[in-house]
Amino acid sequence: MKGIIKTITIAGIIFFGISVSIIYSATPIPVHIKSDIMEVKRKEHKIVFSGKVMAQQGDMQIYADKLTANYGKSGEEINSIEATGSVKIIEKDKVATSGEIFFDNIKRLIMFKNNPRIWTGDDILEGEEIIYYIDQDSFTVKKATASIRSREWKNESKKD
Repeated sequence: MKGIIKTITIAGIIFFGISVSIIYSATPIPVHIKSDIMEVKRKEHKIVFSGKVMAQQGDMQIYADKLTANYGKSGEEINSIEATGSVKIIEKDKVATSGEIFFDNIKRLIMFKNNPRIWTGDDILEGEEIIYYIDQDSFTVKKATASIRSREWKNESKKD
């Protein structure tokens, strides 16, 4: 059981660092977004990017079929972001895939749905749904499967 907890914790740290940095960066790093179509729906307070969406911030890229940003009435804050359809996040050697990712800036959570999978090297975390609670730095994985083979974990296992 101790190994499983280490596995999930390490996978969570690896993955959630990826997601939070694009959405909530301490320093304002510009986000560049490319897509086939961009729709601004001012009355609905949203911007929709669709068709071969690629968003990049620093070393991180997000690919999706569609990305929707919902913003507040002032237009200065993002309330939520939803990426759907073959979502893939890459940052250096870390990769995450999911059918849908939803970031709620008001509730301060990130939800990964439709078979999310996160990996770095040989370390893998999968589940039916992953919810990351940003302010608590904690997460829940429904129907979790974890496999970890990193040197750090192997070295700790030899000590046990």
